[in-house]
Amino acid sequence: MELLLKWFNEKDKLQHVLAGGVIFVLFSIDFKWVWAWLAVVVAALGRELWGYWFSKKRISLEDIGATLLGGGLFCLLLFAHYQNNL
Repeated sequence: MELLLKWFNEKDKLQHVLAGGVIFVLFSIDFKWVWAWLAVVVAALGRELWGYWFSKKRISLEDIGATLLGGGLFCLLLFAHYQNNL
């Protein structure tokens, strides 16, 4: 729980959470939720690998986790929306 609170106190982690959510929502408009989730995973891993290869930064598992958390939260919100509107 303390780790999640730390994520929401850091601007960088909050941006990762929001980015994962936005990517999920935008992809789920035209594609099924599975492809939207795959896009979030590719974006999370791709961003960290890009920084590792080209900027010589270390790979942050917390950033990957924050992006996946954002995608997961928006996925749950989307499922709840469709569950209530069937």
